[in-house]
Amino acid sequence: MMAIPTIVLVAVAVFALIRFIPGDPAALMLGDMAQPDQIAAMRVELGLDRSMPQQFLIWPAMYCEAISAARSSMTRRCCRWSFRAFW
Repeated sequence: MMAIPTIVLVAVAVFALIRFIPGDPAALMLGDMAQPDQIAAMRVELGLDRSMPQQFLIWPAMYCEAISAARSSMTRRCCRWSFRAFW
C-alpha cells in the first residue's frame, strides 16, 4: 500500500522537473525558424495550453500514447522507419 503514494510522489517530482526546465518545449521541438502560429499549434497538441493540474492529469496518457505510437518527438515519424533507414 505504501507503493502508491511513492509512485504518486515520484510522478509529481518528475512532472515538476520537466515543466520547470527553462525554455518552451514546443519552440525547441520546432526549431529557430518556427512561426508563432506553428508554436501555438504545437503547444495545443502537447497540451501546454492547459493549466498545470490538467497537464499533470493528461501527462501519463500522452506518455503511454507516445510509447504505443513509437513516434519520434523531433521528426514525428514512426521510429520503425527511422531505424530501418539507419541500418
